[in-house]
Amino acid sequence: MLMLSYALAAQSSRPPQPTYAAASAAQHGQLFEDRRGRYSLYLPPGWEASLSGEDPVFRNGISWIQVRCITASSASAAVDQAVDLFRSQFTSFNTINRGNTTIADRASYGLNVDAMTSGGQRVSVLLTAQPQGKKRYFVLVSATPVAQAPELNTSVMALANSVHFTGE
Repeated sequence: MLMLSYALAAQSSRPPQPTYAAASAAQHGQLFEDRRGRYSLYLPPGWEASLSGEDPVFRNGISWIQVRCITASSASAAVDQAVDLFRSQFTSFNTINRGNTTIADRASYGLNVDAMTSGGQRVSVLLTAQPQGKKRYFVLVSATPVAQAPELNTSVMALANSVHFTGE
């Protein structure tokens, strides 16, 4: 089972580091290469990578972004599958907005949720899915306390726009 628990005290007491706009993602940050050779991307400054199972988790203070590569019939279906993996970990899960978008010139899909952790922390959850191949989607699942949502959204989009898939 995928655990995307949100343990605020256990993650880090280090404050989040500044991030940057999506347009500059390819020129800044640290290069991260998938150990299975599926993709590479640039981590925004201040973000650190750790491996959790097959896919990495990126952290900046108490904010996190997790990569999932999902087989689905569409980008929206990939987001829905990702939601199903961890929705039960929240006591409430309310959609703010969802819909089609474009990431790195790819037809993509996004979902933004206002959620409550079992510990009573209100968090913003952002999911994006972009095509990685035929019926394969690169999904980013992220969460942060609501007050830090704008900074996390900027980092997620910077990371998403920097992705280069093997064979592109």
